[in-house]
Amino acid sequence: MEELNFLQKKKISTFMIQLKYLRETRGCFYYKLELTFEHISQFLVSQLISEEVADSAMGQTASRIKDSSTPSESTGPYASSVPSIHSTDSGSFPLGVQTATPRRPLSSKRSHELFEADEANKTEAVIPSKKAKEHLLYLDYPFFNDIRTKDYIKNSKIMFIMKGISGSGKSTVANTIRDTFPHSYHSADAFFNKTGEYIFEFEKLKEAHQFCQKGSIEEAEKHQNVIIIDNTNVRNWEMKLYLDLAKMYQYVVIVVEPKTPWYKDAEELAKKNQHGVSEEIIMKKVKMYQEPCPLYYGWFVNETDSITLLEIGKNWLKNALEELPYFFTDFSAQSGKLTKEEMINYFTRESFYHGNSMLHCTAMFTGRGSQPDAKEYMKKQEVVDSLGKYFELNIIGFVITPRTLGARIQLSTDQLELWNQNDAEETPDYIRIYPQKDQGNKGNKQKNNNDDSAEVTIPEYSEHKREFDCVGTIKEVDQDLGQNRFNPTFGKGSRAHITNGCASNVRPVTTGLDIIDTVCAEQIYMTEASENGESLVKSFKISGAVLRQYENGLWVVYPDKKVIVGSIFSGAY
Repeated sequence: MEELNFLQKKKISTFMIQLKYLRETRGCFYYKLELTFEHISQFLVSQLISEEVADSAMGQTASRIKDSSTPSESTGPYASSVPSIHSTDSGSFPLGVQTATPRRPLSSKRSHELFEADEANKTEAVIPSKKAKEHLLYLDYPFFNDIRTKDYIKNSKIMFIMKGISGSGKSTVANTIRDTFPHSYHSADAFFNKTGEYIFEFEKLKEAHQFCQKGSIEEAEKHQNVIIIDNTNVRNWEMKLYLDLAKMYQYVVIVVEPKTPWYKDAEELAKKNQHGVSEEIIMKKVKMYQEPCPLYYGWFVNETDSITLLEIGKNWLKNALEELPYFFTDFSAQSGKLTKEEMINYFTRESFYHGNSMLHCTAMFTGRGSQPDAKEYMKKQEVVDSLGKYFELNIIGFVITPRTLGARIQLSTDQLELWNQNDAEETPDYIRIYPQKDQGNKGNKQKNNNDDSAEVTIPEYSEHKREFDCVGTIKEVDQDLGQNRFNPTFGKGSRAHITNGCASNVRPVTTGLDIIDTVCAEQIYMTEASENGESLVKSFKISGAVLRQYENGLWVVYPDKKVIVGSIFSGAY
């Protein structure tokens, strides 16, 4: 290798350190290289592109590692491959080298073995600046930095709804989502950028929003993998059409706010936004801004797994009816149905929004902030950090009553940190029921109160344009069949469940009350059994499970195997 001067050696060392960061934090494999400064810079770019590090590491590309030799958007052999920061949002931020975290230390024994700088070329270590580290924090979302979350999203139907004032860095997050996942990207700003040059025209804003809405509907009809809505959504009702679209077409919704420190700073936003909006108008927007406020938080299951879980629950009911005449007689008396077919179809989802088949496990009912502790819960760091994150749910059994059919969930330690439900709520003597639903036009017609938006009709759910199917995650594993088999949950989290279906006009919340009754019955009969030396509960063996009868038509299925299913933690808005 030719003789190098001090400056060249320092540049090479800097690149070697950056390569080390990339290898350890991105999972890419780099060898010790004795190359010229030019070769190393080309190697860095080729590795970033070929390994798709931009996709797996929050959109970082070689164009963002600041050095004069690195290709820009307009120069160099890789110019066409270098993505750009959103041209309409100067709240966009450059990305630096990945920093260390407790789970991903920058130094390890193996890293020293695989990557060790040449002794002759060692210089003072160059570490990421404080500003670069802060920029990385602005993209600290689980759908960027958690591998299981990313894999799940790539195989599910997810709608990202951005929420933030112009200049807040919102569009940079949206662009990073776009770079990370196969997607359908819709923004009112795209309307003003048809010729490659962004020209904002306020008088056409209504038309721009209509353009975004129609495009989103078209992609939802095709069941697109990921849909990204990059609008300001300053007030929560501005998201309504997209939320209704997601419900109609079975999308899990993740509402995303920017994490920049200036996202509510009118002075900074006025400087950074590219629409030429004055600080006075920005200040009004800041005052109008509403925090996203869901009806409840929970773990949401994708479309394919939801359909499978509904079938699993129905099959347990069917097996019990076919294999156990005693259950058939009891359930017939409780339900008022005479035939097996009527009883199998006794539980429906008519009392859910649009008969929605998307399943979820509620972690906290916030009532849009009206419930006690709701606002504190929404600000809880564990909740904020978990929004949009993948979790596995453990389904350990099913509960059948005259009112509901539900799956019991055994929460993990991490999930219990997000749990805030009353596990000891008493079932009222009279359970409120829904009024009869209007069976008129099912098309969901929404009129936005904002003059900038147009009236748009969401078409009824259809399969004929489908281009994408969610990938199922369900698996069965053996579970504990020991002494705790018949009282598997108690205390915090014991109410956790998924509602498979309800009797006509019964509210879905009733499932949780039935689960509480189940836990109480298990504890009572367990105590009595210990005192008397024998169980007072009627138990029956059916294929793959034990079926037990408690009082008041309460039946519990204790399967030999538990079901594990993937989910995303988010809010229902």
